[in-house]
Amino acid sequence: MNRRPLILMSIGMGILLLIGISALYFQQKSSNNQPLWPDYTIEERMIEGKNYKLIKAQTPQQWEKGLMFVRGKQNEYDGMIFSFPKKEQRTFWNKNTFVDLHIYWMDGEAVVGKDVLPSIVSSGTIVTVASPQPVNGVIELF
Repeated sequence: MNRRPLILMSIGMGILLLIGISALYFQQKSSNNQPLWPDYTIEERMIEGKNYKLIKAQTPQQWEKGLMFVRGKQNEYDGMIFSFPKKEQRTFWNKNTFVDLHIYWMDGEAVVGKDVLPSIVSSGTIVTVASPQPVNGVIELF
């Protein structure tokens, strides 16, 4: 009897189980009554004539986390603002991003470019977007 297909099937089911448990963990973390962003401040910002509540990402750890694992629009905020200490060419990607995002590339208070970053679910692959010039801020909106 060839056990290889059985072993491969067991490994595959184990991987699917781990993915399912991870998804439940992140979904529970975002759906319980605890704030998703307890260490962050909220900033109100007007963009193109509309007011938005934005989570402020100010540290490298907060920049890296971004809006990963968020599974839908949140009532408490409309997106995230990234504040960087200096202007650089910036690139964002959709790894572990489950909502489509509108990206605004900022030079100070001025919008210098816009992009749409599809979720990993809609794109089926990792997508990156890059700022059109060096920027010191980025806004992600749902």
